[in-house]
Amino acid sequence: MVFLGDIAEIVGGKNGYRARMEGQQVLYTKADFDDDYYHMKLSADSRTIIYYQTPPASEDSALPSVRAALLSETNRGKVIYQAFAEIRLVREDVHPLYLCYLLNCSQAVERQRQMLNQGSVITRMFTGILKDMQIELPSLDTQAQIGTVYATAVYQAYLETQQARHTLQGVISLLRRLEPDGSEKQEVLTK
Repeated sequence: MVFLGDIAEIVGGKNGYRARMEGQQVLYTKADFDDDYYHMKLSADSRTIIYYQTPPASEDSALPSVRAALLSETNRGKVIYQAFAEIRLVREDVHPLYLCYLLNCSQAVERQRQMLNQGSVITRMFTGILKDMQIELPSLDTQAQIGTVYATAVYQAYLETQQARHTLQGVISLLRRLEPDGSEKQEVLTK
């Protein structure tokens, strides 16, 4: 077991209002995080993880809270605000996708998160607490396999969701043409 602070430099985000007032670059947003999360398979060479300080998933949820994603080249250079932290890996024996898997899915990490936040009214993982988290590091090959399978599953689920959304939009479009309000007749006349 190693401390996260021993394998990475952890930097908290800035106050978003102050960053805007100082005229700094574009802010990294929740939409940027979602995009980085679903596409992290495509950013496997990144050594920077964005940690989103969300509350844990509800007990009913079968899926864990998403908290970690690889920073994509597209979003590199954006200013992160205080809901985020950057975890910059400094050791080569840690696979970034594996660390994302641990931060998002590991029950051992979740137990530590709950213990470290015990007594807090706001359950946020500040940089000091993140540094104190202990993680298990198997061989780099094992880390790569676990991380790659995880990132591939996340990407595949994203693609399937997008396909289902497009299918639904197509069906709705077709059904609207068949509505009895005369729109079908108008389309036939204009063709």
